[in-house]
Amino acid sequence: MARHLRTLVALALCVIAAFVVVTLRARGWPVVPDLVLLPVLALALTRGSIAGAALGLAAGWVVDLVPPGNTPLGLTAIIYATAGAVAGRGTRVGPLPTRWIAVVCLGVAVIPTAARLLQGAWLGQPLDVSRALTELAITTFAAILVVPPLVRLDETEGADRW
Repeated sequence: MARHLRTLVALALCVIAAFVVVTLRARGWPVVPDLVLLPVLALALTRGSIAGAALGLAAGWVVDLVPPGNTPLGLTAIIYATAGAVAGRGTRVGPLPTRWIAVVCLGVAVIPTAARLLQGAWLGQPLDVSRALTELAITTFAAILVVPPLVRLDETEGADRW
């Protein structure tokens, strides 16, 4: 039961993160880290690709439904599900070193950033590569700070993981 409770907590963190990101953007912050991706990364690193993809799908639907919701419904869900599945490939037996978590976070943070750039190019919007790279950098920095403690919390019950 504790595993299911922690999964629900991860989903709640995704919902809270979505509202924080929307609030910061509404307040005029030019660049905001992708906070919704962080619980997806943490769960995927401890539970694997299937759990990461499932939480990514749910988190993406939350992002799609939170105003302003300017992307087609389901597009963000597919992007986050892909990121969760890829992050789940970084699962290792035993405790995960922080360096490994940082490398996986950087690699996976590229997925939503590149998808947003491709979507903007497809819609004919001007590409702001410098902003995208800045968002990638601060998302990776936030992931390095936030994901390891979340992973450590989920690893406390590591014996039932395998």
